[in-house]
Amino acid sequence: LPPLIMHRSFKSPTSPSLRKGGLPRTALARLSQASAALLLVAMAPVAAAQTVLVGGPDTIIRQTNGVSNAFTIVGACGGIVDSMAAHGTTTYIGDVSGQIYKHEPGIGVGYAFNAGNDATALAQRAGLLYIGGTDGSVEVRQLPGGALMATWQASSAVQALVVDNLHLYAGNLLGEIERALLGGIGEFTAWGACGGPIDALATDGDAIIAGTTTGGLYRLDIQTAATAVSYSVSSDVTALGMHLEDLLVADSTGRVQRIDPVTGAVHDTYLSGSEVRALAVTQVFPPGWTYCYGDGCPCGNDDPLRGCANSSGLGARLQAAGTTSVFSDDLALMVTDAPPNSFALLLMGTDLSHSPLGDGLLCTGANAQLFRFGISQVGANGSFSREALGAFAQGHLGGGAQFVPGSSRIFQVWYRDPLGPCGNGFNTTNSVIISLSL
Repeated sequence: LPPLIMHRSFKSPTSPSLRKGGLPRTALARLSQASAALLLVAMAPVAAAQTVLVGGPDTIIRQTNGVSNAFTIVGACGGIVDSMAAHGTTTYIGDVSGQIYKHEPGIGVGYAFNAGNDATALAQRAGLLYIGGTDGSVEVRQLPGGALMATWQASSAVQALVVDNLHLYAGNLLGEIERALLGGIGEFTAWGACGGPIDALATDGDAIIAGTTTGGLYRLDIQTAATAVSYSVSSDVTALGMHLEDLLVADSTGRVQRIDPVTGAVHDTYLSGSEVRALAVTQVFPPGWTYCYGDGCPCGNDDPLRGCANSSGLGARLQAAGTTSVFSDDLALMVTDAPPNSFALLLMGTDLSHSPLGDGLLCTGANAQLFRFGISQVGANGSFSREALGAFAQGHLGGGAQFVPGSSRIFQVWYRDPLGPCGNGFNTTNSVIISLSL
């Protein structure tokens, strides 16, 4: 059997070195390891969907799957929404009067408790909710009840909060970032600075990303606090969040842009329908496992973070959002970094494979039937998404393509690339394994 690009040392999904939705990408593994991954996916329980929620001055909370403009209203708060933070599938919401609400899937938005400050910023870690205010205070409250555990004091009004594994970071309108040790005594110390008033913070694990009221984004290295890169994608930045390894950037026009957190390249733009002041991404796993990254590509055009490199110098990346539920049919697939305005074809198979195909790799369908979901147009930013996959399969594809609970499907995208590095005129993304459920 042919080898498959995945990861060198397969471990159980509970291992900290393995993340559902993105396996370690830099090594060559054998098909037996990929088969083990496929078996684990098939055994995985149904999970809640990872969702993106936004709120603002109209008090209304809107929700989307993170890869489309399909924002739906899921509730409303008693005042102007100014902050959000997710704890599992529950999202905590702060309004300008300091009231804390929570959104729970299937229930909606309801009152949770009152903070002792005006809740301009929220962050959550390990069941503790950190609530920042314009008086510089940061309340530490136990979830879900909101019992006050401690009150910390920053040196200036807190406009934004974010946590990593060790620290709580607080940003202010002076362009400064302070931090305090989680589990410590709440002593904030100066850490970093950027070139404008800070209104939002996020982290991708390697850097703290600060968004300013003037639209600037600054990427500060967690180890050194040095600004590694800065860029601007908006007239102002009111909220930030991480989703599927991209940075979501919201502004006061209601626009939410999906960008590469390192380069600032815009992958897509969504319109929420109202001014956004707060954004949160629920903390649940994506619905599938990504694998077969660009290692061992046809002409040395490797990209260990995506598929094999194309004419842009990067590979195109395929990721999944929504759930695995056949009944809900809310699985969504998203491609980024494909050649702009090209044509693409979503492929689906049931077997694991690894063989050269054009400038890329064929990761499924070599030894069994390969189904095609029809031609898609890649956008000007090199991205596109496909949804309602089960309905399409039922209406347009053969019996072997039907979405059946308990079965697994492997997705990959083929796309045209006339100027590609190997000269074959087309390429492929990485692949996603999905185990379908009720």
